[in-house]
Amino acid sequence: MEITGQLLLTALMGLFLIAVTAWVARVENWRSYTPLAGGSGGYGQSEGYLSEKPSGLIRWLTTVDHKDIGLLYGLYALIAFTVGGLMVVLMRIELADPGMTLISNAFYNSLLTSHGITMLFLFGTPIIAAFSNYFIPLLIGADDMAFPRINAIAFWLLPPAALLIWAGFFPIPDVIPAQTGWTMYTPLSVGEGLGNQGNAGVDLMLLGLHLSGVSATMGAINFIATIFTERGKNVTWANLDIFSWTILTQSGLILFAFPLLGSAIVMLLFDR
Repeated sequence: MEITGQLLLTALMGLFLIAVTAWVARVENWRSYTPLAGGSGGYGQSEGYLSEKPSGLIRWLTTVDHKDIGLLYGLYALIAFTVGGLMVVLMRIELADPGMTLISNAFYNSLLTSHGITMLFLFGTPIIAAFSNYFIPLLIGADDMAFPRINAIAFWLLPPAALLIWAGFFPIPDVIPAQTGWTMYTPLSVGEGLGNQGNAGVDLMLLGLHLSGVSATMGAINFIATIFTERGKNVTWANLDIFSWTILTQSGLILFAFPLLGSAIVMLLFDR
């Protein structure tokens, strides 16, 4: 009965993603704000283009240019890499001497949990998206990604995802970091047994994981649509470069894997 419910929820999530993609394809007039490949931003109303982008912080907060978003992904990934690296350095310092010397056992478990999730979901996936966003349109002769605004939204989902994943380390009353291990295996992640696994920090981490999964799924749909529909006249499937093939394959895997991960996280939250 439980397996049937899980399969049903997974199928519903798949149908929901297909419906969202179809709806966006119908209502999204992306060509009216797609920037030129030469770098002019798509912010104006005159003939759909503007000669130059806004300056300063406004440019980076409102950009839909694939190059700018690629740079934002890269900066975000480097920040996450720094945080995850500091976590593992602290763990290694603790392991240099037998016994508990620098940090407590509970805090060590928290670092172990957050380090794995940070390096996988907050660094590994975004750093690939950084190179993909910057280079894919250039390699296939496209003006920009198929859905530039969705591309921007996919990135801006990541900062709140990171804040939710790291929320337990912030001075929030009655919230402590998750100590379940980065794989989130049950029964620890369900909150059963001794320890602090029933704390809200685990719930916030699960919500952050779900948000990062939504971001990755949106990006995957965008890459697939871009490579299929935005290729230049001289770019065929026969001469498509290996990098674009790699990103297309990875996006297909994400499209199948991350909705399943999201449904599992939702069911885990319900269990908690």
